[in-house]
Amino acid sequence: MKIVASVFVAVLAAAALPVSAGVLGTPGDYNLFVFGNVGTSGSPVGSDTQGAVAVGGNAYLSSYTVNQNNQPLAAGYGLVVGGNLAYNGGNIDHGNVFVGGNATLTGGNTINTGSITVGGNITSGDASTPPGGVFYHGTQSVPNYWSTPTHLASAPASPVNFAAEKTGITAAASSW
Repeated sequence: MKIVASVFVAVLAAAALPVSAGVLGTPGDYNLFVFGNVGTSGSPVGSDTQGAVAVGGNAYLSSYTVNQNNQPLAAGYGLVVGGNLAYNGGNIDHGNVFVGGNATLTGGNTINTGSITVGGNITSGDASTPPGGVFYHGTQSVPNYWSTPTHLASAPASPVNFAAEKTGITAAASSW
């Protein structure tokens, strides 16, 4: 049931139906909204989305572009990941990035606008400096050419409450 609900929400959000935002609430603001994981460490997802992306679990992305067409952002975020992010090459063309767990950026990632906020550790080998800054709660290992990352005293709250959204979607779907 978990997979079906995730796919159902992702398909409706991607279809950008005129009523989807009202019916789906926050998930309707995203081009891709998934409650679980996207990809695996052995099989990362590579493609692009035209709008914002929200992943409740872990995201494993490779050569993946987010918000390629500068679609309207949900609360300013182009990418929200509730768990860990492993991102090997790709761009976040528009919007801020939030990662609830650890973030590992490799392969020349680019965050073209906005900032990255990480609830855990951030590691980057050769990603470009996010113009809006780097904020993290755990530890950081980033290139010397990055502007000074800002350490957060406490873990930041996610801009998406995935558990509440899932409860809302499930309740709405049961009344259809």
